Amino acid sequence: YSSWGDFMQHLSGNASPTNSLRDHFDCVILSPGPGQPACSDDMGIVLEAIRSNSDIPILGVCLGHQALGYVYGNDKVRNNLLPDDMSSDDIISNNDQGAEVKLAPCGPVHGLMSSVFWLEDDDGNVGNRSNHRLTCQLFEGLPQNFDVVRYHSLVVDFSENHDNLVIEPIAWCDSLKSSAKNECEPQHATICMALRHKKYPHYGVQFHPESIGTGEVGYRLI
Repeated sequence: YSSWGDFMQHLSGNASPTNSLRDHFDCVILSPGPGQPACSDDMGIVLEAIRSNSDIPILGVCLGHQALGYVYGNDKVRNNLLPDDMSSDDIISNNDQGAEVKLAPCGPVHGLMSSVFWLEDDDGNVGNRSNHRLTCQLFEGLPQNFDVVRYHSLVVDFSENHDNLVIEPIAWCDSLKSSAKNECEPQHATICMALRHKKYPHYGVQFHPESIGTGEVGYRLI
């Protein structure tokens, strides 16, 4: 489709088109794929789908996860994407206090198994830093340090000062970097493996829950 409006017109048929998918779908999964969120030719109408559907559950996987980070994690987030208690004056204005999509510390990984740990309590709060209540806890009932399969070259990188963002990281794995032997070794730094919007039911996972290598945990998450 050439635009979001074109897609919604197709869905609506002869009826007056709306901007929300709520009338047509219960939820949306933004799939993995090649490319990067900053390239419009790669993303098509995906970014506008995120911006136009705050009321519908969205799960972004890999590139879909990065798309959520790209839309919500920079200093160009529009006022109508902010939680009610956050104004445009609260938006960060530099990459030292935000989140950006960038090259993974180890470069591209293909079929790499990693152990994921997450931080989300029974009330849907992350690390006692959020008072927002959501209807879905993405990792509810899942064990800590579960193994996942990763296929990606980019990550959503959160700075240490990201509290004013409308999204927050909720799961991580050990970072990797190339050694002198051209192998990848675990480091103390971490990579964001999942994020969520503080108000909207929008979640992203960098790993592949649908992969046979991720297994039962991935099926339960989906």
